[in-house]
Amino acid sequence: MKRLALVTIVLAACGGAPKPAPAGPNHDPPSGPDSPASPTTIAAVESLLLGARAVAVTFDITAAGAHTAKVEGDVRMTPDNHARWRVSGTFDGNPISIDKTFTAADGARLTEAIVLGWTRMGLLHNIAQLAQGNGIEHAAGGLGDWVTVTAVPAPASVTATVAIDLVVDGNPMGHADLELDSLGLPAHRTQTVHFPDGDMTVEEHYGASTPDAIPADVFSPR
Repeated sequence: MKRLALVTIVLAACGGAPKPAPAGPNHDPPSGPDSPASPTTIAAVESLLLGARAVAVTFDITAAGAHTAKVEGDVRMTPDNHARWRVSGTFDGNPISIDKTFTAADGARLTEAIVLGWTRMGLLHNIAQLAQGNGIEHAAGGLGDWVTVTAVPAPASVTATVAIDLVVDGNPMGHADLELDSLGLPAHRTQTVHFPDGDMTVEEHYGASTPDAIPADVFSPR
């Protein structure tokens, strides 16, 4: 798992949206040019997700280039900082199998960190974290300051797409195009991350929903 440890460190350099976290339960309102008035801004997507009663996501992720991955699974979360991840597949040729439940004891801003990590970096970053036995990145807070993005023109051929240049801790690290479904939820992400040993390209497919609730037994300790 040595290469997995390496890529998790470097994956810290994938980007996000305006620094303030979007509005939602126990969150500060967004500010800056990326306001929720538009359905195709990172802030609008994050505001929608953080304001939901619950979020459920299935995913299928492939990475190639400097590092490789092929994983699938799901993550479910609620605003009161409960989350459960299930992941299977490979990362840099190493098999991974994860079934992990988190609560507020694992971070006062756990759900916010998962949502912002998803919209700004993609899900693969936190999957790499979990595969190492680590917790969610910046679950205690601060991910919105650590990971930022700069909005750029989206591909003209793709509708409902948020295009962003990725920045972490002030360091430019790549580019992502996030396609949204008819409800404004993430549906597909393509991303290029620059590593010292070359680029990694990532493609993430999502089936996202915002149900009224998630059964409490889903979050029973695993």
